[in-house]
Amino acid sequence: MNMSTNEVDHVSLSIDKKLAESSQVTFKACIFRVHGRLRNENTRAYEPEIIAIGPYHRGKEKLQGMEKHKLRYLQLLLLRNTESSLAKYVASMKGLERRARECYAESINLSTDEFVEMMILDGCFIIELFRKCLLNNVRERDRDDPIFQLSQIEHGIRHDLMLFENQLPLFILLELLQLTKESDPRDNIVDLALNFLGETMPTPKELKKVSPDNFSHLLGLLHKSWCSSFHEVVSNTKNDDEWEFIKSTIELREAGIKFKPHTKSTTLLDIKFEKGILRIPPLTINDFTECVFRNLIAYEQYLNPQNHRLFVTDYVTFMDRLINSAKDAGKLCHDGIIKNWLGDDEAISTMFNKLGNNVYINNQNFSYSQVFNNVNKHRRRRSNRWLANLRESYFNSPLTIISVLAAAVLLVLTLILAIFSVLSYTKIVEGTVHINGKASIGRIDEDFICATLDWWPPEKCDYGTCSWGTASLLNLDLSNTTLLNAIKAFSPLKIRLGGTLQDKVIYQSLGAQQPCTQFVLNSAEMFSVTQGCLPMSRWDELNIFFKKSRAKVIFGLNALSGRTIGSDGSAVGAWNSSNAESLIRYTVNKGYSIHGWELGNELSGNGIGASVAADQYVSDVNSLQNIVQNIYRSFRVKPLVLGPGGFFDVNWFTEFIDKTNNSLQVATHHIYNLGPGVDDHLVDKILDPSYLDGGSQPFSRLQSILKSSGTSTTAWVGEAGGAYNSGHNLVTNAFVFSFWYLDQLGMSSSYDTKTYCRQTLIGGNYGLLNTTTFAPNPDYYSALLWHRLMGRNVLSTSFSGTNKIRAYAHCSKISAGITLLLINLDGNTTVQVGVSVENATTNGTSTLQQTHLTRRTKFARIPHHFKIGKNTREEYHLTAKDGDLHSQTVLLNGKILTLNSSGNIPPLEPIRVNLSEPITVAPFSIVFVHIHSIHVPACR
Repeated sequence: MNMSTNEVDHVSLSIDKKLAESSQVTFKACIFRVHGRLRNENTRAYEPEIIAIGPYHRGKEKLQGMEKHKLRYLQLLLLRNTESSLAKYVASMKGLERRARECYAESINLSTDEFVEMMILDGCFIIELFRKCLLNNVRERDRDDPIFQLSQIEHGIRHDLMLFENQLPLFILLELLQLTKESDPRDNIVDLALNFLGETMPTPKELKKVSPDNFSHLLGLLHKSWCSSFHEVVSNTKNDDEWEFIKSTIELREAGIKFKPHTKSTTLLDIKFEKGILRIPPLTINDFTECVFRNLIAYEQYLNPQNHRLFVTDYVTFMDRLINSAKDAGKLCHDGIIKNWLGDDEAISTMFNKLGNNVYINNQNFSYSQVFNNVNKHRRRRSNRWLANLRESYFNSPLTIISVLAAAVLLVLTLILAIFSVLSYTKIVEGTVHINGKASIGRIDEDFICATLDWWPPEKCDYGTCSWGTASLLNLDLSNTTLLNAIKAFSPLKIRLGGTLQDKVIYQSLGAQQPCTQFVLNSAEMFSVTQGCLPMSRWDELNIFFKKSRAKVIFGLNALSGRTIGSDGSAVGAWNSSNAESLIRYTVNKGYSIHGWELGNELSGNGIGASVAADQYVSDVNSLQNIVQNIYRSFRVKPLVLGPGGFFDVNWFTEFIDKTNNSLQVATHHIYNLGPGVDDHLVDKILDPSYLDGGSQPFSRLQSILKSSGTSTTAWVGEAGGAYNSGHNLVTNAFVFSFWYLDQLGMSSSYDTKTYCRQTLIGGNYGLLNTTTFAPNPDYYSALLWHRLMGRNVLSTSFSGTNKIRAYAHCSKISAGITLLLINLDGNTTVQVGVSVENATTNGTSTLQQTHLTRRTKFARIPHHFKIGKNTREEYHLTAKDGDLHSQTVLLNGKILTLNSSGNIPPLEPIRVNLSEPITVAPFSIVFVHIHSIHVPACR
């Protein structure tokens, strides 16, 4: 069949068009879309969540919120450089347009103007963002820029900028950097980029600086910087042409191979096998890790394998072979090779097994071929097989096992006795707690212990971890029996309702036309969350629950209502109290009991997100006090008025307190003195006595302000989570955090702080209760023991003998005598404590000094029917399960504290000890001691 001329022309034109389009894909292309089976393994790993950079994801609706921030950054850049025109930027980018288009492997359907605009906005945003993080003052950066006011946005941008599909050509960034060059020597693309993007990499090691000539975009920079040190190592090593995969961790262990962290390595990739030991650099795995690996692998898969080594692909292949199951992952975690922030060994196994799917491995240039071959040779060695046969031959019957174990036990016991004989002379120190009982130095509230409930939605994430679940005031399961029992155990527990989002909450008004909507993530909003609403039906449910649990509620009101937020974060205008007044009236009409109304959250001083001047805040507190006095005018006891609920700023608080007169009953401040939750040095800070001592300044300075003003206002800690941005899993919700928490309770009370509110009761990684199961974390039991044992009057207390003991003393809460709190920050030393009390009477003497210090290796118990009197005391020893400071299981006097089948809190029973024995404080332990027989004037 013959084709007509028109048909031939039509086919020819069609093919010519396709040839023209395909010609755009040149050898110069360096930015690709990830296609095929590689993408199908996890599509989301290659797609941005917050910001589009470059053309591939430009225009997507969910990413539009960041476009106005790009414009804002460009405007700030022009203002700083006193430029009124973009002419030089446009001219420069137009000159680079064709070269830039060639960097993208797919055709870009943007006009010249659109493409140039994209390069200017995206490139200037990246450069200014990097500069803010490296060159600018951190405090000013966080205060002035909405992007840094919620860690989720900052870390989301960091995540998006390292995606393979979300890149600008490097020469575009270099050109814009040159056009806006600053004098600081650090104002170069390598320093700027590594400072901001380095945190995305799954290793604590510092990334190596490399020449900008060696990569094409920011992901290439990360890859080159991360792999360059390993490249130097393997370049001196000859690869084996023939090799085979190794077995899994469990199988290699059975062959006698040991696993140890390679802590001296400068790169994560440097894996060594020597003398039967496989040394692997430690790897931190969090929610971002898979995404980082997938994009680095994708980058390598699009490189020419003849010219480039696939270092990351090889590393993932290595780990994939080691980890075939959750047990393999668990063993590597136990050995310190993997730091698991996912909390699930199965998740690690699944991640590595999927990462290895559908990737190309260069068999002729595999980085670990020698390691694989050496491991396999060791595994096949006859001596190792002989050891395996030994286990099979001599441990295959109960009789032989019992015989061998009996001999081993005798040997171990002998060694233990020898060790303890040495330790008894080298690991015990003596000390004395000194108490002045003449007068109290502070007087706390009867219900000193307080905890918070927050507003954060489930989507709240920090550092790749989403720790809030359904712990919000809007979605918390109020029918949970464990939650109810946990609160009732205090009877009462103060609960402060509030947090970062409280100044974005409106309260549903009956008959109002405006819908009552929930919080929604939106990067364009302050804290990246839209305004939310508290339905009155939910307020009813909460109050019914609080009444049932016998809680005392402090409600944090929205203090930004009616104000406008300036570009510098200053909130302008007076507080519009109408919505708050409506809520208060509704609450009173329904007969709900509120212990206090607090105005605002973290708006004092420089504020977090926004700030209100002290004199304006005084006026607003007066307005709240007038509302409370009016609505509660028939009540004999009226709710407290509290504020400002912010971080302590001496100048701001001085002006605020001096001017509030009698309108403020409680001055509240917040404490996060350990820094960000992502800090790897949190435990070091918690166990450092000097660091803990530094936490006293806000308490002492606030008390000085209160005393000098002559006000009747008292001080509370309104919110204290220790580490901001939701804390740190297995630190701020583990046993180790009780050292910080109880020290804070003791220290704050010694400065006459009346109430201390812990962030949180539930939610985040610093809850007293587990966010998912509601089971108590160790700090819950610490708080409950304090609540039951430590009375209102605080005694002046000091300790001599070692600076690793933190010591506090109060009058006992219910019965006679005093109660001590002793905290041992030393993991290697047992401290035997004597007590010296001035102005005391105890069995006719003025002091009680423990003598004849001897080691108690067990918790010696006096029968409970034994009458408590002048010769005995009660002790409560708290320790971590298996001595693991990161454990979420706590032991009281050697017994695990756990809920019963009905979700009831277990009894907290003391041991009774003869007064003639010293108080023994074991390493890394906490001890409450109730001494009935010591009577001091301060406790009468």
